[in-house]
Amino acid sequence: MTANNQHINDIDELIIRVLQASASPEDVESLRWWISLDPENESYFDQSRNMWMAAKHDQSEDSYDADKAWTRLSTELEFQSDAENNNRKEKKHLYLSFWHVAAVILVAFGFGIATMLMMWRNSITKSQAVYTQHIVPYGSKSQIILPDGSKVWLNAGSSIKYSQDFNHHTREVILDGEGYFDVASNEKLPFWVKTYGVNIKVVGTAFNVKAYREEKNIVTTVERGQIRIYDVNRKELEEKEIVIEKKQQGTFLINNNKLPKTETTIAEAKTEVSDVKVIYNVPTELFTSWKDKRWIIEREELGSLAVKIERRYDVSITFSSEALKHYIFSGIIEDESLMQVLKIISLTAPITYKLDKKKLILNENKSLLEYPSK
Repeated sequence: MTANNQHINDIDELIIRVLQASASPEDVESLRWWISLDPENESYFDQSRNMWMAAKHDQSEDSYDADKAWTRLSTELEFQSDAENNNRKEKKHLYLSFWHVAAVILVAFGFGIATMLMMWRNSITKSQAVYTQHIVPYGSKSQIILPDGSKVWLNAGSSIKYSQDFNHHTREVILDGEGYFDVASNEKLPFWVKTYGVNIKVVGTAFNVKAYREEKNIVTTVERGQIRIYDVNRKELEEKEIVIEKKQQGTFLINNNKLPKTETTIAEAKTEVSDVKVIYNVPTELFTSWKDKRWIIEREELGSLAVKIERRYDVSITFSSEALKHYIFSGIIEDESLMQVLKIISLTAPITYKLDKKKLILNENKSLLEYPSK
């Protein structure tokens, strides 16, 4: 039995215990959490419960014919699956797995289970609405410690949120922007980072994720340990995972035509990973030092560096010449002010600058006739 099948069976048994009214409070909470992860999980439970309730009518007051119930339920499932397309085969297997077990152990139950389910569904609604959120505006950086002891550094223009359930039945955070994670190890409770394009699963490791919605890619850089990455639209996680090891970097190109709007929730986002690139032996400090006192920049075009400066110092940058965007800059920024950074860049780059409040204009310095080669 594969790990995926084992997971399916575990969920089936959990649902059955709840429907039998034999579930412990921990079982109910675990199922509540599983349903909250994905709208399809809730739909699966609703259909399972409805057919469970319907199967009750196949039994007499004194006896229960498991074969009869299984025949009826199998027929209903086959009818439903005929109306679905081929990419729903895995879900059909999920339903059949549930009812194969359920038809054997189905017993009569009364109003107690209905009351339990109503209370349980109400608790789902309440729990889903409670999140802790940290928002870091432009011009700032922040460090937070999660309830499990994991440390997170958030770059400017980023946010992170997690539910009140964090570190109980799940360790899941939703990231918008850039964050560096130093995750506390817990093999029994993997740590998940969800973004608009990919989901990242770890146990205990240190890595950086850059996932700004306005950019065309999501970049993950592993400094220690290992991470496993999945496309948010792919359900068969074990078959589609991409493993990124220490000193490696994964870049996921996002289909711009399907980028979600800013107000779209992660769960509703319909993005698509169009290409994946993995780089080995990456100097990780180039992608993680933004959080430190010494920001290391090596051979970066001013065009992309300007985006980082905009966020870091809360300014808007305009280039008077497109050629300036392709100039290569290398250096170390040690907690300097914006004016100090501009002076450092202008020592080697052919630029002059003009700052008016939060508007920065970069002009070509005519006195420098040659551009350094890349």
